Amino acid sequence: MLCGNFKRSIDKCGRICITRKLRNDFGKEKAVVVGYKDHIEIWTREQWAREQLETKKVLDNVRR
Repeated sequence: MLCGNFKRSIDKCGRICITRKLRNDFGKEKAVVVGYKDHIEIWTREQWAREQLETKKVLDNVRR
């Protein structure tokens, strides 16, 4: 699992430069980008699917 915290600015075209380390860590895997308010999270597809499944389990238990 990758993790890290990087502060980045948005350029005048609305883009964010991703660090070389993060690009290298992901390699050629496709990524899922999730944003909320003032931050984004970048997940591999596999990690995101697992996270969604775990969140669903927690919510199902809360609803009972």
